Amino acid sequence: MLAYTPSHTRQLPHLQPRHRPLFVTIRSADPIPEKYLNDYHRYIDTLIDEETQYPENKELKIDNNKRAFACLDEIYARYHGEIDFTEPESVASLITENIRALNGDLCHIYAYTIMPNHLHLLLRPEEQDGVPVSLAQIMQKLKGVTARQVNLLLRRTGSLWYREYYDHWVRSVKEFVNIVEYIRQNPVKAGLVKRAEDWKWTWMDLESEVVV
Repeated sequence: MLAYTPSHTRQLPHLQPRHRPLFVTIRSADPIPEKYLNDYHRYIDTLIDEETQYPENKELKIDNNKRAFACLDEIYARYHGEIDFTEPESVASLITENIRALNGDLCHIYAYTIMPNHLHLLLRPEEQDGVPVSLAQIMQKLKGVTARQVNLLLRRTGSLWYREYYDHWVRSVKEFVNIVEYIRQNPVKAGLVKRAEDWKWTWMDLESEVVV
């Protein structure tokens, strides 16, 4: 079992304050085309330059992290590799089943959407024996089980998911609402459907109490 810690670092820093919802994005193992990566890195350089000019501005770093993620999410919508989590539909159904299996066990799911090459989740880790389940454990289970099952279904081998994932802890109710709407509108923004309600791989729990 991967023990809970309030933060850990691989290539990216991962923060997990207790009892806070987390916005998580995982993407396919398909490599991002170099031309898109170059655009992304140039944009990141401008954000770093801005932070260097205003080192005392703590909010700027948080805002720039969101901008960097939004830029990357746009890139996800622009390229399509070998893996498509929504085609055939049996793949998306399988991923859906595994997300639902996490709900009420390792975490509470507030919302998710399955996109062709990535997945957005808004969740809150549950507690076991008074200790929060680590996000790393949640990701390990979701990615590990789905990778085995999808590879078997598609008769393929190799990695299904990229080893890193993006996560952001939700700091306010307003931010929570904005993230839910971001998840809901993601298929529309990507040009997959004209109306958010037409995308069958989005789900939201709007009844549960939100604690931030």
